[in-house]
Amino acid sequence: MLLSSRGNVLYDIFNGSAIDYTGTPTSITVAATVSSTAITEISDGAFEELTTLTSVTIEEGITDIGSGVFYCYEDTNDVSSGSLTSITLPVSLEQ
Repeated sequence: MLLSSRGNVLYDIFNGSAIDYTGTPTSITVAATVSSTAITEISDGAFEELTTLTSVTIEEGITDIGSGVFYCYEDTNDVSSGSLTSITLPVSLEQ
């Protein structure tokens, strides 16, 4: 695994995937190129439990989004559960 970051997103350059986040961003952009390497996927659970996230932009070139990427556990006693309201998807995304 060869790691690099861009903004608040952590990438595995060796596998061409977004794998995690840093900090507590409200908005993130998943880049399609990092350190001259094509990024084509977002790994399973990459942004799970990121309750501060309200907006995501995924650049053209990303073709796969793993499972549970934006999953937020919702506890009825927890007012800080997920608040994602906007996702911009690329045309390149495969079904």
